[in-house]
Amino acid sequence: MSKFIDQSITLSQAYKAVGESTEIPLTYYANNVGATVSLLQIMADYGCNRIVYSSSATVYGTPPIIPIPETTRLQADSPYGKTKVMAETIIDDLCHGRFILSSLESSHLYRC
Repeated sequence: MSKFIDQSITLSQAYKAVGESTEIPLTYYANNVGATVSLLQIMADYGCNRIVYSSSATVYGTPPIIPIPETTRLQADSPYGKTKVMAETIIDDLCHGRFILSSLESSHLYRC
């Protein structure tokens, strides 16, 4: 297990069609949130505590200004966007423990 301590995971996989997510939201929640939780559990089992998470500007809903400042409140409008907010929240909770997070997207860089 210790061979994974200095390793990191990049997570960029997700269903990502905003319109489709409103038609089949449970599929999006199961895949985007469920797969993230499963991956984080496996990482914890193997002592891997670094993740680069690919988020989306969709987490901001309709932003008040563009470019979107990092201080903009997360308020996704679609199930897809909400799955990204949920995954970010879960990872943020882990950041306060043993995980190191870098979340990258075109308009948002988040580290803890």
